[in-house]
Amino acid sequence: MIIAMFGLLGFSASATNELVLQRDYSAQPRQLIVCSFDPSVLAHGFSDKQLDEVDWAGYLKRNITITELSRFRSATHVPTAMGPITTMLPLSGVDRERSAREYGCPTNENSIILFGKDGTEKTRWSAHVSNDDLFDFVDALPVKASLNLPQTTSRG
Repeated sequence: MIIAMFGLLGFSASATNELVLQRDYSAQPRQLIVCSFDPSVLAHGFSDKQLDEVDWAGYLKRNITITELSRFRSATHVPTAMGPITTMLPLSGVDRERSAREYGCPTNENSIILFGKDGTEKTRWSAHVSNDDLFDFVDALPVKASLNLPQTTSRG
């Protein structure tokens, strides 16, 4: 009898874990992380060039936000219909480098990393990426089916 109760509890926990693993990430934005840490390039040159070429309408359509990290500044850029909303992040140099490492950016060179809606790394570049190349890559990503939970009906 005790074994049967533990078995039932184990089944319930397993079902809950399965639902967590099937979470619907479709509303989450993709993140483009622009890391500018190459000491041979001007402080903001790499990230400025990437940001100057952004097609904000295309980023909005594809739900892509940008996080910018460098030795001297950090910011997030969220696309809107009227252009980006930029928020400067008050991080120290040490915190910027730590954040960059957490995203997987090398802190001695420049890189651009795309994270999917599920938070996993999809690809990376060591040079600027054009809007066309980024959009072609994003548009080719498989669309994961959203979680279809059984509908419940109320009985009156």
